[in-house]
Amino acid sequence: TELYDLDNNTYRHVSSMYSQAMKGISQGIFVPHVTALCKGCPVKDACWAVDGKDAYRYPIETTITAPTEEDKEHQ
Repeated sequence: TELYDLDNNTYRHVSSMYSQAMKGISQGIFVPHVTALCKGCPVKDACWAVDGKDAYRYPIETTITAPTEEDKEHQ
């Protein structure tokens, strides 16, 4: 494939995406992105978004609350 210039803006974008993913993982937050690739996903049986057979074992938080001032300070 051809080479891509990973200029400073691209680096910041990738860094931000990685940082957000790691924050979600550390807090146990997994947001599904349902696509045709879900058929081959190794954890699809535990996923509520595709009606996984074991999804009931992993209940999701249904109450969303606004971030507190303390939460905002830690971002």
